[in-house]
Amino acid sequence: MAVEQYSLVANDWLNLESIINDLTQRVIGQELHPTSSPTFADMTVTGDFDITGDMGVTGDLDIGGTVTFDDLTASRLVATDASKGLESKNLVDLVAGTANQVVVTDDAAGGVVLSGPQDLHTGADPTFVGVNITAVSSLPGTVVVGKLIHLTTNNRLYFGRKL
Repeated sequence: MAVEQYSLVANDWLNLESIINDLTQRVIGQELHPTSSPTFADMTVTGDFDITGDMGVTGDLDIGGTVTFDDLTASRLVATDASKGLESKNLVDLVAGTANQVVVTDDAAGGVVLSGPQDLHTGADPTFVGVNITAVSSLPGTVVVGKLIHLTTNNRLYFGRKL
């Protein structure tokens, strides 16, 4: 098999491009230039690999390193948009509260704060339209069955009967 010889003249960029295209055609069987769309059965890239625009992958894509996406916001969740593109999401965009049960608010750092419609801690004074108690494990003192009793010793209200 004869070896092709090429001659290159200084500043002859068109000839250089032609030589490169001819060599790549011979080596990989495809043209490589800015507007080409080559197809590879296998490809290994060592070092940085920047992609501008779209890249289609059929089959597996194994990445052994860090992948960064300039369009995403750091420390946020990642979701897909309507076009299946990646986009950043705050948790508040994905979590909904329920009326009069759970309130969801944005914590301004990508997360959420969950709370009830009113405070329910031991020092709170919640207000309810009605209360339905079906069982009570223990009550102090004597309690009248089915009646609302105000116990003056601790200034609390108890419903039901002593079990």
